[in-house]
This record gives sequence, C-alpha cells and structure tokens, in this order.
Amino acid sequence: MAADKLILRVTSVEPHYSRLASRMGKPACGYESFLDLRRTKSKFPARIYCDGHFGTHNNKVEFIDVSRLGLGRVTEIAEAICGSIDDALIYRIDWSVDILGVSVEDLASCCEVSGVQNSMIRRSALGISSYPHLSNTRTELIYD
Repeated sequence: MAADKLILRVTSVEPHYSRLASRMGKPACGYESFLDLRRTKSKFPARIYCDGHFGTHNNKVEFIDVSRLGLGRVTEIAEAICGSIDDALIYRIDWSVDILGVSVEDLASCCEVSGVQNSMIRRSALGISSYPHLSNTRTELIYD
C-alpha cells in the first residue's frame, strides 16, 4: 500500500522559503502565496502554501509523488522547509490500494466504521464512490 498524496499543515515555514514564496509565489486556495519548490534552486518535490486564513496552522506543505519518496526523504524535506516538524499535522493523506477482482460496491458493502453516523454511496456516470465515514473533520472515500 502506497501513500498517494500527503499534505501537512504547519505553523511556520523557514524564513528563506517564506520570503521566496512571497517574492515568487502567487495567491492560491485562500493562501497569500503558493510556490512549487520543484521550480526553485532546492528542486524539492513539494508545493508550499503560506499565510493562509485557517487558524494557527496557517501554512501547508504538499508533497508531489510522495509514494516514490519514502518516509526518510519526506521527513528530510519537511524539516528543511519547516525547520522543526514537531507541530506538523497531517491535513490529508491518501492511500492507494489495488484489490484485483473486487468491485468498489462489494468492498464498500463490507466496510464498516464503528461509531459513524454519516456515510454515503454515490453512483455517477464515472462509477461508484463510497464514503464509509463522512464528516467535517474526517472523510474516508473508496472509489474505482
């Protein structure tokens, strides 16, 4: 099972990267500045979003092709960008799993999350999506 996407919310970004984002970046997604670090001298496979309007953890680091990096490299990059990752929170993590011969509908019918009050199955032209846990703070999604 590989991590397909990883986004961290952090309180601070190293001053060098913060200045770089302010100077070279553009506003995006509710943040004052967004910068793709692959296009900088560091060539880190990450994007940073700085000075957001979302409370105390108002910066975001999104890793690109995280499944190819490994935990050691992700930690190294995060520490280079943020200084310390002691206060980092996982904002989003996607896991990719291929289960051959099992449809999403069959898999979803077997998934149960205890204590969950809201769940949903959505059928569309693109296929079936199952949400075994659906809330404002946490969402689990199974799709084809």
